Amino acid sequence: MKKQNSEKIQVALFGHGHLGKWHLDKLKANPDVEVIAVVDPSAERFLAVERRHPGTPCLKEPSSIIDQLDAALIITPTSTHYSLLRELMEQGIHIFCEKPMVTSTKEAEALLTLSYSLRQEKKDLPIIQIGHSERMHQIWEQRLNFPQFFRSPGLVRIDRLAAFKGRACDVDVITDLMIHDLDLLLYLFSESPFSIQSTGYHSISKHWDTVSSTLHFPSGRVAILTVGRNYTEEKRQFEIINDCGTMLIDLLERKVRYSDNQGEGPKKIIESTYPARDHLQLEQELFFRSIREGAPSAVDLAQGTTAIRLTESVRKSLQSGKQLDLTINE
Repeated sequence: MKKQNSEKIQVALFGHGHLGKWHLDKLKANPDVEVIAVVDPSAERFLAVERRHPGTPCLKEPSSIIDQLDAALIITPTSTHYSLLRELMEQGIHIFCEKPMVTSTKEAEALLTLSYSLRQEKKDLPIIQIGHSERMHQIWEQRLNFPQFFRSPGLVRIDRLAAFKGRACDVDVITDLMIHDLDLLLYLFSESPFSIQSTGYHSISKHWDTVSSTLHFPSGRVAILTVGRNYTEEKRQFEIINDCGTMLIDLLERKVRYSDNQGEGPKKIIESTYPARDHLQLEQELFFRSIREGAPSAVDLAQGTTAIRLTESVRKSLQSGKQLDLTINE
C-alpha cells in the first residue's frame, strides 16, 4: 500500500453501475482524493465514465495499479465482494464496500479470520467500512433526546416498501432491503435478538419479494420488520410504541411525530422535521476521515458480519416456517 502522507488519497473505484457513478461523482469533487482508475469489466461503462468525467483511466482488472492505491471503493455485484475484499485486505488497502458486505456468513467469517491473522502477523490493518447508508439519517444523532423511546423496551415497527423498479431481482428482498433495517436495529439499540420468525411471498421473481419478520430481544423489545418491492407506493417508516407513547419517523419525508404522554395519555402530538443529507457523501467523508485520522470505522467488518448473519437467520425461518432460536449454535 502507498504510505499515507499529506498528499491526496489515491483511490480506485470498483464498479461503475447505478451507485458507482454517484460515488465517482463525489470522489472527483473531493479535493483530497485522486482517482487512479475506475475498474469495471464493461467497455460500455468505460464510455459512460468518459462522458461524465473525461480523462479518467478505466481498467478491466486492477493488477497494474494495486501498488499505487491507498484506498478502494467496492460498488460491484455482491457476488464479487468477497474476492475483492480478501485481495485488498491482504494488500493493506483501505476499503469502502457497499452493502451487503458478502453473500454469506461463511464468507464474512472468513474475512474476520483473515483480519485476525493479519493482526497476529503485525501487518497494517486497513480501514474497512461497510455501506449501511440508512445509519446516516440525521435523526439518529438526536436519539439521546428521546430516551423514553430509545432506552425503554417496546414495540418497534419498520416498514420499507417500494413499487416494483425492475432491478435487484437477482437477489431476494432480504438482501436488497431488509438488511438496512436489521443493521439499524443493531445500531440503534445495541442488543442482539434471541429469536426470529418470518413470513414471506414470491410475487414478481423466484426470490422472496415480500417478507415480514418478528424479532425478540433480551430487554423485552420486539421488532416487526416488513419489506416489499411490489408495493403500491413508496413507504419507509420507523415507529416505536411503548408505555411512554408513540414515536413515528418518516424516513422518506424526514418527519418526526411523537406523543407527549407523561403517563396521562397523549396531551399533544409534537411534530418536527430533520434536514436532508447526501448519505453517500457522508459515508465517503467518514471513510476518508478514518484513513486520515485513524478514527474507528463507521460500520466495521464485525458489524457487517452480524448483519449478514441476521439475513441468513431470516431465510432459515422462512424456509422452515418456524420461529428460529438464535441462541442455539448450529
